[in-house]
Amino acid sequence: MNLTETDKASKHVKAEREFMELIQSSFPADRVASLVKAYEYAAAKSGCVESDVISLASLLLHQHADYYVIEAALLIPLRQKGIVRAGEIKNHFCRITASLVENVYCDELMRTDSEVHQKEDMRSFLAAVSRNSRSIILKLGLRLVELEKYTTDRNCHSGKDIARETMDIYVPLAGKMGTGIIRSRLEDACFYILHPETHEKLAKDIKPILEEDRECLDLMIKGVTGILCRNGIHSRVYGRTKGIYSLYRKMQRLGKPLRLIMDKIGLRIIVPSVKDCYTVLGIMHAHFRHVHGTFDDYISIPKGNGYQSIHTCVYPVPHITHKPVEIQIRTDAMHRQAEFGIAANWLYKSDDEAGPDSDMQMQWLRNLKKQRQQVSSHREFVRLLYRQVFEDNMVVFGESGRQIRLPAGSTVSDYTDRVLGQGGACRRARVNGSIRSMDYELSDGDSVELIRPGTTQ
Repeated sequence: MNLTETDKASKHVKAEREFMELIQSSFPADRVASLVKAYEYAAAKSGCVESDVISLASLLLHQHADYYVIEAALLIPLRQKGIVRAGEIKNHFCRITASLVENVYCDELMRTDSEVHQKEDMRSFLAAVSRNSRSIILKLGLRLVELEKYTTDRNCHSGKDIARETMDIYVPLAGKMGTGIIRSRLEDACFYILHPETHEKLAKDIKPILEEDRECLDLMIKGVTGILCRNGIHSRVYGRTKGIYSLYRKMQRLGKPLRLIMDKIGLRIIVPSVKDCYTVLGIMHAHFRHVHGTFDDYISIPKGNGYQSIHTCVYPVPHITHKPVEIQIRTDAMHRQAEFGIAANWLYKSDDEAGPDSDMQMQWLRNLKKQRQQVSSHREFVRLLYRQVFEDNMVVFGESGRQIRLPAGSTVSDYTDRVLGQGGACRRARVNGSIRSMDYELSDGDSVELIRPGTTQ
């Protein structure tokens, strides 16, 4: 065995050991035994302990995905390579796992040769991912594992098509599903593949800054932890730095150089309750000078993907950092939602399904299938998708004071789709007390009351 083969074998052994330790810490004994069985089945069928057998499952384990997702992730590589047929998995594993494997295992690029093919492939893709939240997290994981293989190759030209498709479709979907970590990794991999020179330059420029940022964050973490402890607040405080693509995008959007991006570094403060979030906000503003215009309350008005947190930015802290620091304050449940989104739904929902059909994100995904049929071209659909995910910059008020974020330019019909689902039973609405048609364009702060069939006007 040569050195390369030795290193390869050592890597497999390490990956296997870490995987086994992770499933043992994540699931009860009966689930662990079943996952070990699935792993051994996959390894035996593959002829060796291939990294592909573990890579997808390990990725999703770190996202806190549930048992069925992990079991399906171990078996999907077998279907992708044609090693096993559908019936074989059905004979050896449960119905939920077998159905997941069949639903999502094919992760090929969508055809781009004609508008008809693009529409057909997008319809098939949306049908697969909108069945349940397990399907979408498996699809996102599959694409990330495939995409990151290209980042180990300096000649990334062969990965440009998959990177472009990922930025068009998978990144906004990951954003809407709340899977912040997966979305960031997808973006960074695509950035590396599509713009290697820009990526290399920015990575070089940011390296010394990151080293300094980490030192500042260590000092801030100790200081803030001490302040909260003295005030009787039970908390966990983490430092965070922006991903390279996130920094690049902000530089482009604001037209500013790297040195002028304010929230390159930040703290995340995790506390037990919503009440504690606002208490901590007051403590932070009492100890640090707040940067005007940087406060956002996403607890009172969550983002469209369910994200909740309080954001505030404080001025540089003498003797610690000469840079402004963003502070994010949230509860444990909010933190799980922000980092892992639908992947971690099983942690606080029923085991039978990862989340009920009424989940906001899955409703939106199913509506997206219908919207794809209504637009005239694939590019128009991509623009629609981006607008819905990344431009939630208007708030309107519904029944019982419900607050809904919508893209600028949204109509009463768009509001109805968000509240009732596509094709909801409503033809008119009162906007600020006046009856309006479904195509009436809403403005920030409008109050909307839907007029349902049979309602007295």
